[in-house]
Amino acid sequence: NKPLLSQARQATITALECFELCFRTSCAGIRGMDSSGQAALTRLVAFLDTAFSGHMHLNSFTNHSTLREHINAPFEVRLLADVAMVRNFTGELIGTGYLPREAEIFLNVVTTLDRLTAGHAIPQAYQRSSKRGAQTSGTLTLEWAHEICKDETMDGTQSRLAAKALLSLFCQLSHQHGQVANIVQLAEDASRILSGEDGEPVLRIVTKETCNTVLSVVQSTVELMLDEADWAVGKLRLVSASDDTQRAVERKMHESLLQVVDIERPIAGSEIRAVAAFEQLVKTVTRFFKVLIKVAKMYTDTKVKPAAWFEEVCHAVGDGLTGEVFGNMASNTRLTDASIDGRQLKAKIAREVRLVPNLVYHFELLQKYLIKLDKKWNGTTLAKFEQPLNRDVRFQPKNISRHLQLQHGDDEGAADEAEEEADEADLRQDQPDGTEDEAAEEEEEGLPEEQEAEEDAGEAEEDPEGEPGDEDEDEDED
Repeated sequence: NKPLLSQARQATITALECFELCFRTSCAGIRGMDSSGQAALTRLVAFLDTAFSGHMHLNSFTNHSTLREHINAPFEVRLLADVAMVRNFTGELIGTGYLPREAEIFLNVVTTLDRLTAGHAIPQAYQRSSKRGAQTSGTLTLEWAHEICKDETMDGTQSRLAAKALLSLFCQLSHQHGQVANIVQLAEDASRILSGEDGEPVLRIVTKETCNTVLSVVQSTVELMLDEADWAVGKLRLVSASDDTQRAVERKMHESLLQVVDIERPIAGSEIRAVAAFEQLVKTVTRFFKVLIKVAKMYTDTKVKPAAWFEEVCHAVGDGLTGEVFGNMASNTRLTDASIDGRQLKAKIAREVRLVPNLVYHFELLQKYLIKLDKKWNGTTLAKFEQPLNRDVRFQPKNISRHLQLQHGDDEGAADEAEEEADEADLRQDQPDGTEDEAAEEEEEGLPEEQEAEEDAGEAEEDPEGEPGDEDEDEDED
């Protein structure tokens, strides 16, 4: 539809002109604006959002290269090249707390601008430094987002929306331009805050209030990386072993999987108290194990020998991820935030009963395929895959009752007794694998009747306060 396309191009150019005018007129500061000026700014930002949303919708149905020829590129280039002006404008919107909703829309418009100007080379006159070589609009936007994340602190309920938009843009551009170290830095700063370590974070946008938002955006970026790795596994099944495409795909998948380990390692090593963050970690690691299972199954079903990079990834996962994840999982099933009431605690346990066994199942399934690979090729992949000793997580009612006793302010004696029972349960849980195997063998062989009678008597002494109907219920359950 040529008339509609022409109108969209003209609307885009008009929006860019208004956008630049908005930058230049706002340098005086939003603080000095009256209510009518702020209302006009709100209408302008809403117009920009509508114009760019319609343009991107039209762009999805047209030839992108043809459409890009008719975009007035100098407006976009000049707009994104002036990083200082963009930063000042965003600082006024976010730092002063004025118009947080407009700040969020503004960041979304900048994201749209980055998509429109993708691939445009920045002229030498607009580059910040000639020593860096050719720059694109995406790299300039990434530098701008990095500077704001490093210098600005966004606290408050309304500012969290703008912080999420900025973090999404920052992680998206970092992943797109191969600077995953920025995402790792976000994860490390969030990990230090969760662990209660002293010192200021490198990126000041990471605070106690925005920590959960940071983890959410980081995990969303990891999901995109796992999507790429999952696609690469399907691509490897279609190409021949001698094809150059296979080596390129394997190299990309190798980098993506190692980057996922680098991002998840600091998060898994921290003490996560937030229920949503812990669940997101379990889901992401489970998805990561699923991708590794697909790779291992691909090598198991074919005559292709596993590549060296796969052993390197398995070693990185076993050395820096599995132990931290299962250790955090075991402690999180015992430690619960005191602000959670009884109903929320039951819901938390119900979700954990579904998520945690799913993680353990896929971990053991991955071990199964690694064993097959080692037998088939006489390899040492499983030997490089460190085995966590605390993956057998038990959900015991004693832990729930202990939390309820502490929450409702029971006497100290009952609380201490509950803690001692939980510690004894932890010691039984952390016993060596050989002890558990011997106990299982004894149970299979059957215990003498006298020994069973002694154990029943011991259980009766430990629980003197049991109700009369408890014994019948226990027999039915047995």
